[in-house]
This record gives sequence, structure tokens and C-alpha cells, in this order.
Amino acid sequence: MTLSAVVFGSLGTLTETSELHRQAFNEVFAEEGLDWTWDEPTYRRLLDHVGGSNRVEVYAASRPEQEPITHDRAAELHRKKTERYATLVRSSGVQLRPGVKRLISEVRLAGLQIGFATGTSLDNIEASFAGSGNRIGLTDFDAYTIRETIERPKPAPDAHLRCMELLNVEAAQVLAIEDSADGVASASSAGAAVVATPGQYVSGQSFAGADLVLASLGDPEHPTERLDAGAGPVGGVATLGWLATTLGLV
Repeated sequence: MTLSAVVFGSLGTLTETSELHRQAFNEVFAEEGLDWTWDEPTYRRLLDHVGGSNRVEVYAASRPEQEPITHDRAAELHRKKTERYATLVRSSGVQLRPGVKRLISEVRLAGLQIGFATGTSLDNIEASFAGSGNRIGLTDFDAYTIRETIERPKPAPDAHLRCMELLNVEAAQVLAIEDSADGVASASSAGAAVVATPGQYVSGQSFAGADLVLASLGDPEHPTERLDAGAGPVGGVATLGWLATTLGLV
């Protein structure tokens, strides 16, 4: 079926902010008197669990020597972390991942729709876009989801299904871009063709459910490479035409 929409599946497909999230967690833990420090290997493992408060609970359960963390306490820590992250990302700034702005422009020129199927908070989204110098914004998307508009988080298909509903497109007409194994599972179970562009801290995850795995979307200055079997894009740039042809959406 012919391609009608490209759906970015999370903030991580647009910007690389994992290190700022980790920093925000650690600063809140220190403020709250918790003897916790999430180093890179620890944070990589915790990213296998969806949701910041869930990661707090999972980590707390691995520290039985300390007083148990309740669900409400985990949610409060995550709320404070979200506030700290917003401050950090606005002050530190973030870069768009290679090829994101280019592909959005190509999709617009082709007359196709653009979606954003995320389960994060509106605060996180706005902070990240502001941190990028507003090179991208919610107005770039024809439809988007946030945490409050979906019932189940990824790997459930809710975010993608809701975004497709808002765009009024069939799953077979959608090319979804995701950056984690849970995101790939969500988009795939929703019926979309899936391109995985793994983020910094999830590169070790399995992306077997993706139809195509690339290091990034690629720009002339920052060429990408194909991480699964098959020929990569010419010049290391995954154009809309190359993606559609490779995935049979023409």
C-alpha cells in the first residue's frame, strides 16, 4: 500500500537526551537523601522497563537493605525528576538527531502527514523542543499523543493506534520510526512498517521486530549506516524515497 504518513515514535527518535535524564534522576536522588547513583550500565538496564516511576520501583526492589519505596513515593520522585530534566534541557540544550529535520521537510514536500506517537509528558516534550532551540515543535506534527491520552504504555500499541486514528490513516500506510525495543514492538503490533534508529543507551537491545535498523536517519555531514542485513542508503542518507522503496511502501 502507498505511504500516507510517517510517525516518529518517541522523543528519542528526534533528540538524544538520555544522559540528561540520567543526570536529572541522580540529582533528585541526592536532594531526597537517597544513597542512589545510576551509572551508565545501570541506566541502560533500567531502560528495559517503561516509565520513569516504574524504573524507580524496579531499582528500589533491587536494594532490599533500604526502606521500601511505595508506588506514590516513586511517582513523586519521577515528578521531581521531570521538573529537573526540564531545567537541565533548557539550560544545556539538545541536538536533533541526524536527518530528523531533513526527513520532516521531505515528508511535507511529498504532501504526506507526520505523526508523533509518544507516551511521555507534555512538559518533557516542550522542554526538549525548547532545548533544541525550537528547531522542531508540536506544530510540525499533524497529530500526536502524550502520556495522558493513551491507556497503556509501550510496548502496547495504544500510542501508535491512537496516532493513526487521529491521522485517519490505515496501519499499512504508515512508516513508524522508533528508537527502542519497546517502541518497535508497539509500532509493529499496531501494524506499521518500522524503522529502528537505536538511541545511545539502548543500542544493545534487540530490534528483531523492526523492518529496517539504521544508526540514524543520516545527513550528508553525519552519514548513517545500516545495522541489519542489506544495503544501506546511498551516501549514508535515508531519504523518504529510499525508505519507502526499501519497505515496499510505493
